[in-house]
Amino acid sequence: MSTSYGLNVKMRYHGLLRKGIRLIPRYTREEMGRVWSDANKYSKWLDVELAATETLAESGEVPKQAAATIRARAKVDAARRNFAARRKLAARTEFTLSRSPSA
Repeated sequence: MSTSYGLNVKMRYHGLLRKGIRLIPRYTREEMGRVWSDANKYSKWLDVELAATETLAESGEVPKQAAATIRARAKVDAARRNFAARRKLAARTEFTLSRSPSA
């Protein structure tokens, strides 16, 4: 395998990851697809953040009522999160291209 071919495959793979395409459905069992889904990833991230907030509340760095309110109101919407990430990437790309010297 030539280096350019390997680089091309790697770049295409990372491009798919940026688009949120993680697994090929026909090769993925439904249970594993759920494990590796964006919704599950964001849910686990939220669990970690909530645990950290509760730990800070126990140590007195965050009011306990605030930690309880955060837990009660916290939710994850994977579609909304992915949409925001795509908008941010598009804005960064537009900014970068507007700053690049013209050929």
